[in-house]
Amino acid sequence: MKDKSFENIRALAAADMPGQIAVLEAAICDANRDTVRTTSHQISGRATSFGCTDISALASELERSVEKTSLSYSVDSVNRIYNLSVL
Repeated sequence: MKDKSFENIRALAAADMPGQIAVLEAAICDANRDTVRTTSHQISGRATSFGCTDISALASELERSVEKTSLSYSVDSVNRIYNLSVL
């Protein structure tokens, strides 16, 4: 049996994901690598806390790659994170 409190907290965290995705998208458009890195780190940590290892792995990959690649490639990672978060 799942703990209802945990499920409620997880639902609140999931509800915040579109806002974090919007921050990532805006940061990519503004070429703000610091915000992309920070927000990716926050998403990764939150996803790990709730056992969403696939989202955590993608966000960690985005965080690590932000200095090494063009931010245009980051859009794909953001879309994949979003798609996994709405499942």
